[in-house]
Amino acid sequence: MEYSLQQISEITGGQLFHNQGQMKVRHIYFDSRRIAFGHESIFIAFRTNKADGHKYLAQAYEKGVRQFLVSEPDSISDLKDVSYVLVSDTLRALQQWATFHRSQFDIPVIAITGSNGKTIVKEWLHQALSTQLNSYNSPGSYNSQIGVALSLLQIEKSHELAIIEAGISEQGEMEHLAKMIKPTHGIMTNIGDAHSHGFDDKHQKINEKLGLFRDVESLIYCYDHNDIREAMDNHLLSKTTSWGKNSRAEIEITEINANDKNTSITIKYNTQIYHLELPVTHSNMVDNCLHVISCLLFFQWSEKDIQKVIRPFSSIPNRLEIKEGRYNTVLINDSYSADLASLKLALEYQDQHAQKKEKAVIITDFLQQKDDSKTSKEIENLLIAHGVKRIIHIGPEARQYGNLEIHNYSSTENCLYDFDFESWEDFCVLIKGARQYTLEKIFGYLSKKAHQTVLETNFSAIAHNLNVFRSLLKRDTQVMAILKAEAYGSGSSELAHFLHDRGIDYMAVAIIDEAVDIRDAGIDTPIMILNVQDNHLDTLWDYNLEPEVYSLRLLEKIISKAKSKSEAIDIHIKIDTGMNRLGFKSDELPEVIRLIKQCDQMKIASVFSHLSSSEDPSQDDFTNDQIRLYESSSNQIIDAFPNQSPKRHILNTHGIIRHRDAQYDMVRIGLGLYGIDDTVSLDTQLQKVHTLKARILQIKKLNKGDRTGYGTAGFASEDKMVAVISIGYADGLMRIAAKNKFSVCIHNQLYPLVGNVCMDVSMVDITGSSHIKEGDEVIIFDQAKPIEDLAEKSETIPYEIISRIAPRVKRTYHYQ
Repeated sequence: MEYSLQQISEITGGQLFHNQGQMKVRHIYFDSRRIAFGHESIFIAFRTNKADGHKYLAQAYEKGVRQFLVSEPDSISDLKDVSYVLVSDTLRALQQWATFHRSQFDIPVIAITGSNGKTIVKEWLHQALSTQLNSYNSPGSYNSQIGVALSLLQIEKSHELAIIEAGISEQGEMEHLAKMIKPTHGIMTNIGDAHSHGFDDKHQKINEKLGLFRDVESLIYCYDHNDIREAMDNHLLSKTTSWGKNSRAEIEITEINANDKNTSITIKYNTQIYHLELPVTHSNMVDNCLHVISCLLFFQWSEKDIQKVIRPFSSIPNRLEIKEGRYNTVLINDSYSADLASLKLALEYQDQHAQKKEKAVIITDFLQQKDDSKTSKEIENLLIAHGVKRIIHIGPEARQYGNLEIHNYSSTENCLYDFDFESWEDFCVLIKGARQYTLEKIFGYLSKKAHQTVLETNFSAIAHNLNVFRSLLKRDTQVMAILKAEAYGSGSSELAHFLHDRGIDYMAVAIIDEAVDIRDAGIDTPIMILNVQDNHLDTLWDYNLEPEVYSLRLLEKIISKAKSKSEAIDIHIKIDTGMNRLGFKSDELPEVIRLIKQCDQMKIASVFSHLSSSEDPSQDDFTNDQIRLYESSSNQIIDAFPNQSPKRHILNTHGIIRHRDAQYDMVRIGLGLYGIDDTVSLDTQLQKVHTLKARILQIKKLNKGDRTGYGTAGFASEDKMVAVISIGYADGLMRIAAKNKFSVCIHNQLYPLVGNVCMDVSMVDITGSSHIKEGDEVIIFDQAKPIEDLAEKSETIPYEIISRIAPRVKRTYHYQ
């Protein structure tokens, strides 16, 4: 997305004032607290029943924003050197902008709405379709009047298909969403009781949602849901594809059998029979999966291709988090929603993880259910049916669910103050309720405390980055993911699982031990070992691993071992084309060929080399010389083995970006997966994957003349306030970063390190910021504060920064 204010003015019909030049808009903000990029940003002042964004224009201005979309001219008159577009309604203006942007793309757009399962159907469908094309899906639960507009504005020219989630909370909203999205295809998920408070009844809600699909080429829905089917008939929607157990459904589920781990189904569609195994067992999740399968069948996918993409589907969305708790408890956190369907799902999940523990539930009022007495009875029935023994209820009125032991509290704070949680020792505790009750406070209190420095890896961003690189490749070019050094500190086994599920062709690690860990995690993707040593070679055969062969000595050792084995081994021949690291020189190739021809138990899987300066335009002549030498050397080996078909690959992340003509059969992606691009060519397309964050342990006042840290390096030339944070050089924060005045981010503001970085802690100058308190989060790097900043201050490269993060730093993984 890149627009000028002039374009925005023309699109929205607004008046442009004080245009200060040709600055582009690449970032949109409407919350001044979250502004990370003032430059090339626009702040949109929305007015709602609860807040008025015009009151926060000055804060946005202080953070560097100079472009605004407003509906009140007086609110901006005091700001100097700004440009703004004046409209009558900023929300409608944003939607007009999104509508225009959508109109620039002639691609399939799949809209998804309903009450249950919208987000997970969207994520699963994107996960499936992205294996064959560059699909875009709206982030998280961006399904509101604002969220849909922001989602549409992120569609780019490289996208071949878009999936947009749409949600409504009252009558009349869907008309605006439909005009923006203009879907070509649609999926109507199941309708439950959630979000019914803005409608007279379920039928009115269904009819409102169906307004999204008036002009679609196809609409998928479940025939077995009578309310939806009847509404379809009333709307005279003829271009529909239904699925269900009813024989009248176009996609008929003729057989369904579930066990503890999966569900087997038989489908009849267009006279064809399909047998599929779903990796889910809960009825709601089966329905979600069948919505995706029905869409793939409509797009004429084969049974084999469908089975391949649904196999990695997760049965529970990311919102459910499981963790060890205090008092030997197991905690299940679902403190984000309150409706009967999600309660049923959460209780089933608790059943799976309770093992021999007794079960307890912390639950709030279900604010979105209209019939209170009926809802309470259904909750009671669910709790009893799932064997729950103890309950805490939080809400304004006391509840009683049958004869179950229950403790009632009017607020989360009262519960934390009064209840003796030690009495729930050895329980499995489900925390379930509406967001506004902030049950995450209870989850935090009961969670076991660990090192407060955390490295978060965003798998959604990795998937996005992988798709960006795939869009640059020819259709048949394969991808090798480089996972050495524990996937650059992220955790190789976790990332290997994720990439395996996304159809990565090859993986590469530095040493055999890393590959063994991945194999032990159940990954069967081919793995190349980059730095093989000649000891423990038996492990290569034991774990089906493929060594890089870079010297005659190593080749002879592997040949000797291979002759004692009954199974052949695949090898990868490394050619040194000028980097003068590992690899064969061209004059060694005749001997390499002679030795391999003497060993029948050896097959050449690939011939490859490594570019030393592919990111540097000033070194392009040398890079092209490397490619030419590789071309002739690899041809020499391939011609010598006409009965084999070794792959060829020389491009790394930067090579893919700048030297696309040398793709050959495969490319290797390392730091590009993590959103790091030294060429800056894809800087606006890639997403940063890592967030490294710490916490403030203590705040201290330094009087003028005081010192902080070892060596008295932190001298206070005046009175200062210093925050001691939970990260030191033992965690990977290099000492030189403080010397070069590296700054961390607290509450979206930058504060410099002071003194020397210690082993376990560092000190930050927070003078003048009275709102900062102990326990606050400290961002070292993330999407908005890129790792390159820390690398520069540490006088090194991002590769080293991410690889140095210590094992004691807790790793967490997120995927929406």
